[in-house]
Amino acid sequence: MTMRPHLSLPKELEKFRKDIESTMQPTIKISTSTNKPTLFESKLAGYPYLPENFEHPIDGKGKYMKLLAQINFEDLPRVLNDMPQKGMLQIFLSGDEDVMGLDFNNQTNQKNFRVIYHEDILKEGEVTTDFVRPAWVQSIG
Repeated sequence: MTMRPHLSLPKELEKFRKDIESTMQPTIKISTSTNKPTLFESKLAGYPYLPENFEHPIDGKGKYMKLLAQINFEDLPRVLNDMPQKGMLQIFLSGDEDVMGLDFNNQTNQKNFRVIYHEDILKEGEVTTDFVRPAWVQSIG
C-alpha cells in the first residue's frame, strides 16, 4: 500500500477527493539557500557546469545566455518515475528577452533559450572554471 500525504481541499471539492487523489504524482520540493554551490551542484543562477569542449550557450544576438537553473539528478531523491538517475539538466535564458526566450510562432526554437542535458558529469579538471565576467555574471555570481 502506498501512503499519500494528506491533501487539503476546499469543502466544495471534497466530493471529488477520490478522483483528485487518484491523479496525484510524486513531487520534489525545491528549497533554496544562500550558500555558494559548486559547478557540479543543483542551483538557480550562477556559474554553470560546462565541459571544457562545450561552448557556453549564445543567444540570437551573440551574447552569453544566463543560467536559470541547473539540476544534478544525483542530488534528487529517487521518487520520480522515468527521471534520469544521473546527469545534469540545465536551462539557459537570454538576458535581453522579456518573454524568457520564447518564440510564440515557433515554441521549439531555442534561439533565446536553451535546455541542455549532459548524460555524464565530468570530473573537476575536465570542466570550464575560467569564466569571462560579462556584466550579467557580475550581477549574479
